[in-house]
Amino acid sequence: MIKRRFTPFNDGYLFVVEVNTVPSDFGAKKNAETATDLTKVVKLAYQTMSARDDDLDFAERQGRTLSMKVRTRAVPCTMKKTHSVVIGNKLFSIVKLDIDREKGEMYFYLEEEREVLCPF
Repeated sequence: MIKRRFTPFNDGYLFVVEVNTVPSDFGAKKNAETATDLTKVVKLAYQTMSARDDDLDFAERQGRTLSMKVRTRAVPCTMKKTHSVVIGNKLFSIVKLDIDREKGEMYFYLEEEREVLCPF
């Protein structure tokens, strides 16, 4: 049996983005609806993972729901929980970000927020 050198991340691409916080006319925070409301940080290939019961319990304790769990290669840029993720035309907030330095992988625990009109 041949051992693979790298894990295949072949489920698609995700974009880690920063939401531009431009207040509305009366000072309320405006929800991101288009690609112009978002600034791309990095594009990553990902693999969808199954959520374990522990993952679902963790999200529930945080008062969040776990919509999706994905795995990507670890990147040297600074990743923050305040960033968001766009997959297809859906915007996700990051519930938890786990980095496995030994394997060189990152795990994103995502909560779906809304659809964006102009995906990347």
